[in-house]
Amino acid sequence: MDNGDKCPVTGKRKYDTEGEALSTAAHQISTNDAPKQLRAYVCTYCDAWHLTKGEGKSEKKRKGR
Repeated sequence: MDNGDKCPVTGKRKYDTEGEALSTAAHQISTNDAPKQLRAYVCTYCDAWHLTKGEGKSEKKRKGR
């Protein structure tokens, strides 16, 4: 997948694999003013991996939200 590709719904960059997304997250955290917590998830719209600084649904439930 070309990293220039973006999800037509969310506008987020697409990654082929979770590893590719997490590698990018690690690089961004170490070199930019990126949030210290980035996680990868599979997009329900385009089936590609994206990065987000937000919590996943399971993390929110555990915190009682």
